[in-house]
Amino acid sequence: MERGYNVTAVIPAIFASLDAQIARLVAAGARHFLLPNVSPLHRTPRVRRFLSVFQSVYEAQVLSWNAEFAAHVAALPATFPSASFTHVDFFGLALPIYDAYEAQGFKSDSYCEGYTRTEDDPAAWDEDACVWPLAEFLFRDDYHLSSRTHQLLATAAVDVSSPPLSSASSTGPRMR
Repeated sequence: MERGYNVTAVIPAIFASLDAQIARLVAAGARHFLLPNVSPLHRTPRVRRFLSVFQSVYEAQVLSWNAEFAAHVAALPATFPSASFTHVDFFGLALPIYDAYEAQGFKSDSYCEGYTRTEDDPAAWDEDACVWPLAEFLFRDDYHLSSRTHQLLATAAVDVSSPPLSSASSTGPRMR
C-alpha cells in the first residue's frame, strides 16, 4: 500500500468496472454470481513485517472496502434483476483459519521461499529449502494464500452460504 493511498477514492471506478463486466456476463447468459470480499490482508506475512500502525491502516482499508463492497453487492439485483448475487465474507471466513492454523493441519502461518516461484510448477520449487510440504504452509508467498488455504476458504464459503451453494453442474452454458 502506497503511503497516503486511500482506497475509498478508487471505489467508484472499481464498481463501474465490476458492473460493466457483470453486464457483459449477464448479456452472455450468466445468471448466478459469487462475489467474495477481500480477506484479512493485514494478516499476511508481508504486512505483518510492518509496524503495527501500518498493519492497522491495512486492516482499516480492507474493512472499508469490504463494507462498501457488501453494500454494492446488495444493490446489484436492482440493476440486474435477471441475476442472483451471493456475497461471501472471505474476511470473516479466513480469520478462524488464520487464528487456529495448527488445528487446521498447517505447520506454519507463514510461507517458505522455496515455494514462491510458482505454486503450479513443482519442478520450479526448491523443496530442500523448506521444512514442510507446501500444503502445510498457510501462505504460498508473503502475500498469497496457498492452494490448501484457498480450498478451506472455498469449503467454508459453501458451508455458510445462503442459499446453499452446490458443486452440482449448471444446466446452462459454461463461460470460458
